[in-house]
Amino acid sequence: VQVVVNMRLGVLGLMAHPLLSKESAQGVSGNYLFLDQIAALKWVQKNITSFGGNPDNVTIFGESGGGGKVVSMLASPLAKGLFHRAIIESGGMRHGTPLDTLEARGEKLFTRLGIKTLEEARTLPWKKIIETSDEMGKEMNMPIMGLWDSAIDGWFFADAPVDIIKDGKHNAVPLIAGGNLGELIYADPNVGSMATMIPPYVDMFSGNNKVNVKGYAYIFDQVPAGWKSEGGVSVHASELTYVFGDYDNSTPYGWSLIYDLEAAFGVTSRDPGLTDIDRKVSETMMDMWTQFARTGNPNLEGLIEWPAYEIATDKYLYTAEPLEVKTGFSKIGQG
Repeated sequence: VQVVVNMRLGVLGLMAHPLLSKESAQGVSGNYLFLDQIAALKWVQKNITSFGGNPDNVTIFGESGGGGKVVSMLASPLAKGLFHRAIIESGGMRHGTPLDTLEARGEKLFTRLGIKTLEEARTLPWKKIIETSDEMGKEMNMPIMGLWDSAIDGWFFADAPVDIIKDGKHNAVPLIAGGNLGELIYADPNVGSMATMIPPYVDMFSGNNKVNVKGYAYIFDQVPAGWKSEGGVSVHASELTYVFGDYDNSTPYGWSLIYDLEAAFGVTSRDPGLTDIDRKVSETMMDMWTQFARTGNPNLEGLIEWPAYEIATDKYLYTAEPLEVKTGFSKIGQG
């Protein structure tokens, strides 16, 4: 049973301000995006049995920014007991920003908007708030998620999420985490190099190992034959079409969005040139991901044995055709 969650984003999901903190029972502000996720997970606990689900076996998973949100749930005590497995696909480790720093940015935003009170702020059109925030971020030379970051507030996050997980003080659950080889070793003109995600993954696995909870590392590298012949690589988000079973290019958006990223590597054909190999890789990933959701272990009889990650062995599952267990996960993209 899959539940898709919407949440506030950007300035509306993360802005902090001293006036917002003052009206809060906890004396904090920001992190509304993550509180929306907490509310959704509580809804699942209360209602999922009506849809055939099991509230005692909940898996959270996300890709890119969604992966970062999974990290936040792992790090926050407010999410304790609300989920039981986690999958992170190409999503970064959150470092967070001190609450007072974010509150100061909120004050600057209010000044730019020409307002002084929450009452005035709440009468503004939401588009004006977003547009002004975007302008402010560009002038400060900060990306949107850098300007409005997760707030280290002593309530939702007791410390930087990266440190909470590394120290084994997180909501430790069985974990799958990895990325796509192309995004890790090439500097994509659109999204840049994603190689910096690997060291935080190793830290996450290390945090799990400290409390004897298993984690599984993977690197995805399947590229459809047509695009591969044109120089295509396993770009950011390309694994999603396989995880969700679009091995016949039947959705109106899946492969077309991946094409926009492949074009940076010289791909000119919008037809990826899918074959039965892509179907096989897709079905294998769906089987492993759902097996993990059921049991906390992605291994299936008849498939390759995917070992749990340990720093000493540094093993991961190379996910393409054929599947292969390799060593050197911590070194990918680092040289």
